[in-house]
Amino acid sequence: RIDAETRRILLLELQVRPGIAALQSEQLVAKAFKTKVNMLRSLGSRVVMTVLEEVLPAAAREAFRKATSSSGAAGAGRGVRPAASTAAPEPMPVAPEEHALAARPPPAAAPPNAPQPAAAPHAE
Repeated sequence: RIDAETRRILLLELQVRPGIAALQSEQLVAKAFKTKVNMLRSLGSRVVMTVLEEVLPAAAREAFRKATSSSGAAGAGRGVRPAASTAAPEPMPVAPEEHALAARPPPAAAPPNAPQPAAAPHAE
Protein backbone atom coordinates (compact mmCIF):
# COMPACT_ATOMS: atom_id res chain seq x y z
CA ARG A 1 0.00 0.00 0.00
CA ILE A 2 1.12 3.49 -0.78
CA ASP A 3 0.66 6.10 1.93
CA ALA A 4 -0.39 9.66 1.09
CA GLU A 5 3.08 11.18 1.53
CA THR A 6 4.76 8.58 -0.69
CA ARG A 7 2.06 9.07 -3.33
CA ARG A 8 2.58 12.84 -3.24
CA ILE A 9 6.36 12.45 -3.65
CA LEU A 10 5.91 10.02 -6.55
CA LEU A 11 3.52 12.42 -8.26
CA LEU A 12 6.11 15.18 -7.92
CA GLU A 13 8.84 12.91 -9.30
CA LEU A 14 6.66 11.87 -12.22
CA GLN A 15 5.52 15.46 -12.75
CA VAL A 16 2.05 14.27 -13.69
CA ARG A 17 0.24 17.11 -15.38
CA PRO A 18 -3.38 17.95 -14.49
CA GLY A 19 -4.56 17.04 -18.00
CA ILE A 20 -3.69 13.36 -17.62
CA ALA A 21 -6.60 11.04 -16.89
CA ALA A 22 -6.91 9.94 -13.26
CA LEU A 23 -6.58 6.26 -14.15
CA GLN A 24 -3.39 6.88 -16.11
CA SER A 25 -1.81 8.91 -13.31
CA GLU A 26 -2.69 6.18 -10.78
CA GLN A 27 -1.11 3.58 -13.05
CA LEU A 28 2.05 5.69 -13.33
CA VAL A 29 2.25 6.11 -9.55
CA ALA A 30 1.73 2.37 -8.98
CA LYS A 31 4.40 1.50 -11.54
CA ALA A 32 6.90 3.95 -10.00
CA PHE A 33 6.18 2.58 -6.52
CA LYS A 34 6.70 -1.03 -7.66
CA THR A 35 9.95 -0.02 -9.35
CA LYS A 36 11.26 1.58 -6.16
CA VAL A 37 10.20 -1.39 -4.01
CA ASN A 38 11.87 -3.85 -6.38
CA MET A 39 15.03 -1.72 -6.42
CA LEU A 40 15.20 -1.84 -2.62
CA ARG A 41 14.60 -5.59 -2.63
CA SER A 42 17.39 -6.14 -5.11
CA LEU A 43 19.82 -4.16 -2.94
CA GLY A 44 19.34 -6.53 -0.02
CA SER A 45 18.63 -5.87 3.63
CA ARG A 46 22.24 -5.05 4.57
CA VAL A 47 22.38 -2.10 2.18
CA VAL A 48 18.91 -0.91 3.18
CA MET A 49 19.82 -1.10 6.87
CA THR A 50 23.03 0.86 6.26
CA VAL A 51 21.07 3.61 4.52
CA LEU A 52 18.43 3.63 7.24
CA GLU A 53 21.11 4.00 9.91
CA GLU A 54 22.37 7.11 8.12
CA VAL A 55 18.96 8.62 7.37
CA LEU A 56 16.54 7.65 10.15
CA PRO A 57 16.76 8.55 13.82
CA ALA A 58 17.39 5.71 16.28
CA ALA A 59 13.74 5.28 17.34
CA ALA A 60 12.50 4.81 13.77
CA ARG A 61 15.41 2.51 13.00
CA GLU A 62 14.56 0.31 16.01
CA ALA A 63 10.90 0.21 14.97
CA PHE A 64 11.96 -0.95 11.51
CA ARG A 65 14.21 -3.65 12.99
CA LYS A 66 11.38 -4.90 15.23
CA ALA A 67 8.98 -4.95 12.29
CA THR A 68 11.37 -6.90 10.09
CA SER A 69 12.44 -9.32 12.83
CA SER A 70 8.83 -10.02 13.87
CA SER A 71 8.03 -11.31 10.39
CA GLY A 72 8.94 -14.75 11.71
CA ALA A 73 10.65 -17.69 10.11
CA ALA A 74 8.71 -17.29 6.87
CA GLY A 75 10.59 -14.09 6.09
CA ALA A 76 13.89 -15.14 7.59
CA GLY A 77 16.70 -14.88 5.14
CA ARG A 78 14.68 -13.08 2.52
CA GLY A 79 16.40 -10.16 0.87
CA VAL A 80 19.84 -11.19 2.06
CA ARG A 81 22.33 -12.10 -0.59
CA PRO A 82 24.84 -14.85 0.08
CA ALA A 83 28.36 -13.71 0.80
CA ALA A 84 30.52 -13.35 -2.28
CA SER A 85 33.30 -15.84 -2.79
CA THR A 86 36.81 -14.42 -2.63
CA ALA A 87 38.19 -17.15 -4.89
CA ALA A 88 39.05 -16.17 -8.44
CA PRO A 89 36.43 -17.28 -10.97
CA GLU A 90 37.30 -20.17 -13.22
CA PRO A 91 38.15 -19.14 -16.78
CA MET A 92 35.52 -19.99 -19.36
CA PRO A 93 36.52 -22.64 -21.89
CA VAL A 94 37.27 -21.22 -25.32
CA ALA A 95 36.90 -23.11 -28.57
CA PRO A 96 40.15 -23.51 -30.61
CA GLU A 97 38.76 -21.48 -33.52
CA GLU A 98 38.17 -18.53 -31.19
CA HIS A 99 41.86 -18.61 -30.23
CA ALA A 100 42.78 -18.51 -33.93
CA LEU A 101 40.49 -15.53 -34.49
CA ALA A 102 41.97 -13.69 -31.53
CA ALA A 103 45.54 -14.25 -32.79
CA ARG A 104 44.76 -12.95 -36.29
CA PRO A 105 45.80 -9.29 -36.82
CA PRO A 106 43.06 -6.82 -37.71
CA PRO A 107 42.59 -6.05 -41.42
CA ALA A 108 44.52 -3.08 -42.75
CA ALA A 109 42.37 -0.02 -43.25
CA ALA A 110 42.15 1.43 -46.74
CA PRO A 111 43.50 4.97 -47.14
CA PRO A 112 40.75 7.60 -47.03
CA ASN A 113 41.21 8.63 -50.69
CA ALA A 114 41.27 5.05 -52.07
CA PRO A 115 38.51 4.20 -54.57
CA GLN A 116 35.66 2.22 -53.12
CA PRO A 117 34.74 -1.09 -54.75
CA ALA A 118 31.74 -0.85 -57.07
CA ALA A 119 28.51 -2.22 -55.72
CA ALA A 120 27.05 -5.23 -57.47
CA PRO A 121 24.10 -4.36 -59.74
CA HIS A 122 20.72 -5.35 -58.37
CA ALA A 123 18.93 -8.06 -60.31
CA GLU A 124 15.23 -7.37 -60.63
